[in-house]
Amino acid sequence: KLTPTLTASNIEVTVGSSVAPSIEYDGDGTATYSGHEEFATFADGKFTGTKAGTATVTVTFSKTENYTAATAEFTLTVKEKLSTTGLYTVKFNNKKTVQNPEGYFSISNGGSYKYDFGVITYNDEEYNSGVKIQSSTKISFETEGKCIVTIIQGGNQEKTIKFDDNEISLPTKTNGYYEYNIEVEAGTHTISRGSGEATILYVAVSPSVDETA
Repeated sequence: KLTPTLTASNIEVTVGSSVAPSIEYDGDGTATYSGHEEFATFADGKFTGTKAGTATVTVTFSKTENYTAATAEFTLTVKEKLSTTGLYTVKFNNKKTVQNPEGYFSISNGGSYKYDFGVITYNDEEYNSGVKIQSSTKISFETEGKCIVTIIQGGNQEKTIKFDDNEISLPTKTNGYYEYNIEVEAGTHTISRGSGEATILYVAVSPSVDETA
C-alpha cells in the first residue's frame, strides 16, 4: 500500500462561528476528528466554536485498499465573540498577562516584559510592567462590528506601534503614557511592532456608539 501525504494547519474561530479544517491529503481515506469536543462541535465538514479555549485536534484518515492510515495534529483556537455591550481587555502587569474574558485575544511571543518606566496609573490601577512588542510579538483579536480599540503604551520610549500593519503616530503623552483610541470595522485586527520595541500595558475593545445605539 502507498503512504499518503497528510499535513494539517492551525485554525481559529470565534464562539458561534464555523471554520473548515485546513488539511492537505492525497489519499482516499475517510477523515475523523478528535480532541475538539470541549471547545467546538464538528458537523458538515466544519468546526463550530462553543467555548473559548485551545484544543489539540487529531485528524485520522482511514486505511483503504490503496493507502495506509494517516494521522496528524493541529491546534484549534476558539475565541470569545464580542457582544454588543461587552468590554474585552488584556492587561500586562506585574509580569503577568490577564485577559477578560480569557481567550479573546491571541498573543504570540508575548512572554517578555519591560518594567523600567517606574509606575504608571491608568484607570485607578498601577502598572509596573508591560509587554515588549518585539519583531515577532503580535496581539490579535476579532470584532463582529464597529468597535473602539484603546491601547495604553508606556511613555518611557518614543517608539511607534503598528495596527493592522499600518504604523500609527504617537499620540500626546499624558500622565506618563500614550493612549490610542482607534475605531475599527468588523474583522481581524493585529497590534505589532512599529519603529521600535514599544511597551504595551493595556488593550481594551468595546463597541462603538453606533453599534450600541
